[in-house]
Amino acid sequence: MEIPEELITALEVPALELTALQGVNGVGLGMREENEEFFDELAVRVYVDDATDVPELPTQVHGLPVCVVEFSIEPLFTPDTSRHDPLVGGAQIEQAPMAAGTLGAVVLRNDDNTLAGLTCHHVSGDTGSRVFQPTAPPMPIGSTPDLTDSLGQVIAFDSPVSQAIPTAAGGTLWLGRQVDAAIIALDEAAQQGRSFSNEIANGFVPVCDPSMTGP
Repeated sequence: MEIPEELITALEVPALELTALQGVNGVGLGMREENEEFFDELAVRVYVDDATDVPELPTQVHGLPVCVVEFSIEPLFTPDTSRHDPLVGGAQIEQAPMAAGTLGAVVLRNDDNTLAGLTCHHVSGDTGSRVFQPTAPPMPIGSTPDLTDSLGQVIAFDSPVSQAIPTAAGGTLWLGRQVDAAIIALDEAAQQGRSFSNEIANGFVPVCDPSMTGP
């Protein structure tokens, strides 16, 4: 069933309004469904947690019938608060409490053959910022943070101040970054006895290229 692009665009705002309703967990376009029977008719499919407790919905949106589909959603992933040792790519890192991002990989610097963490600048912060794994400790002003989970400080970053690259997000364009990269020293992690790996966690287990013999 072909769905016109202009119809998808027209339904973006109504879909946001519908998903804001209590009990609605998603809106899509597809075949009309009634009592688990499908009909060869395009419809706005509203997914709900409980079909017996549905909020008031329109019968049509942009001339299309609305059908209700019971489809509860269970998160596949939860925040990764595991302390990875050895440290691998894909692990959660934080520059400050409750500001989590992802470590891209453990890499080898060409300049001095030392190991470093590769991530995004918007995750790590500027040069000199300290990054922790898995989470940053409380850091009241004037106090010395607990460095047990510290990886080290940001060595360098490449990220323009002006955001000028249009990036698609739904039906709109947001100004994004052409480059968003940073490297983190791992000296403080090494001082805490951590080891390092070139593996990258895929959400379940670490994966790597068997041909790689080092980071």
